[in-house]
Amino acid sequence: AGYTPAVYADARWSVLKLDMSELGEYDMWYASEQEEAGEYPYHYTMWQYTGEGEIPGIDGAVDVSISFVDYGEAKKQEQ
Repeated sequence: AGYTPAVYADARWSVLKLDMSELGEYDMWYASEQEEAGEYPYHYTMWQYTGEGEIPGIDGAVDVSISFVDYGEAKKQEQ
């Protein structure tokens, strides 16, 4: 369907519960609501840095992430 799969996890869950050696082909979406991403033993392409974000038109707090990969551009290059 053209989607790029990613593993979404915080540091504790990914270190204690996942076998990251089996997930190396997938992008990592790291969830850490600290001012800085901090120490993390794996490469990640996205970072959820807050659960208290504000988006005009949406009531209440929202999760906000940043992507270090332009997935739209990556898909264009694959074609």
